[in-house]
Amino acid sequence: MRCVVEKGDRLGLLHPALDIHTLGVSSIEQLVNSCGIRTVMADRSVCGSVDDSDEGRGTRVLADWIRGVGITVLGFSYRLDPEDGERLFSRLVQRLRRNRLLASDGGPLKGLFFAGLPAACDLILKRHPFVNGVFRGDETFKESLDILGIPTRDIPSSLSAGVEYDESRMTFGRELVRKADYLAVSPVSRSYPHFGERGDGIV
Repeated sequence: MRCVVEKGDRLGLLHPALDIHTLGVSSIEQLVNSCGIRTVMADRSVCGSVDDSDEGRGTRVLADWIRGVGITVLGFSYRLDPEDGERLFSRLVQRLRRNRLLASDGGPLKGLFFAGLPAACDLILKRHPFVNGVFRGDETFKESLDILGIPTRDIPSSLSAGVEYDESRMTFGRELVRKADYLAVSPVSRSYPHFGERGDGIV
């Protein structure tokens, strides 16, 4: 289901406390901020609420954070074991539903996204088809913006130039692979006395 993330939205970024892989989260935060959309990185207590087995406490901390800072779109990241990622995401969804935080239940969250390993993304899409998008980790800036549904009008020209450059490189690469001319190129013969032995050098 497509979600359009616009300048009036606030994107909450959340990951379990036990997952320290936050480079992708930081990249999305910078990308979204450059489009004029506000982001809020969950603090330690909110991240800890994802791992908290105490349903009441974990749910309360999460709900207070979402409502307290006005989050309208939520991104959840887990880059470790796919099954654990799906289990934690399912727990998150249950807590969101229990507190009627999803827009489908009358809540403020119009969008829900997941970032994780490809296998985890496949599990999430299979078991939670209502999720608005997943990030497998190999997306270009343009693909990330498309997944988030950020309108073209909100993308700054400085970022658009980079997106166009990335797209032209990807088009060039896809064309090389499609033609497959490289398959007809034989490796260069490097046979000579003492090739690859100790003492062999670049010259």
